[in-house]
Amino acid sequence: PPRPPPPATPPTPRGPVPPAPGTPIAATVRDTHIRTSTHAGLTWVDIIHPGEAELEWLRRHYSFHPLHLDDALSKMQRPKIDDADSYTFIVTHFPSYSKLVRVTTPTVVDSFFVSYYLFTIRAGNLKPLVRIFNQCLEDPKARAGSMTRTSCIHIYHDYVKQEHNCFHILTNIEQNVKQP
Repeated sequence: PPRPPPPATPPTPRGPVPPAPGTPIAATVRDTHIRTSTHAGLTWVDIIHPGEAELEWLRRHYSFHPLHLDDALSKMQRPKIDDADSYTFIVTHFPSYSKLVRVTTPTVVDSFFVSYYLFTIRAGNLKPLVRIFNQCLEDPKARAGSMTRTSCIHIYHDYVKQEHNCFHILTNIEQNVKQP
């Protein structure tokens, strides 16, 4: 059956605002994998290896549609863009190569784009994303350059470019496999 459209309720903070940049946020007794970086009014919330504790924190603090939150916990989703009234939810796949087993597998990154918030939710260790987030945490100049009001638009376009690049990579891999 078709999914119901997300509600028009904006995903505004419902309770306490996330703590200072880089501070892990405790959602339950166990440690969560939530990090934040804030600059010039934009907050990037990066969630690594999400579990029920991390998604419960999102449910309590933000008004995202429950189906989008369920998608964020799912191990495998098809790439998609869902445009809600007050945010955009994007599921992207990026290839990740394991040198140990010599296999390329998809790494899923779920993102919520809101006017003053960017949420990235991922299970894998996508090196470019980790590098950019860590630079935003550690380097004020990098943070100022990466986190502006329009950075969500740039990140969105970078996602689209990366997605197209991934298809090119996968096409090359497929051709190499088919060659005798």
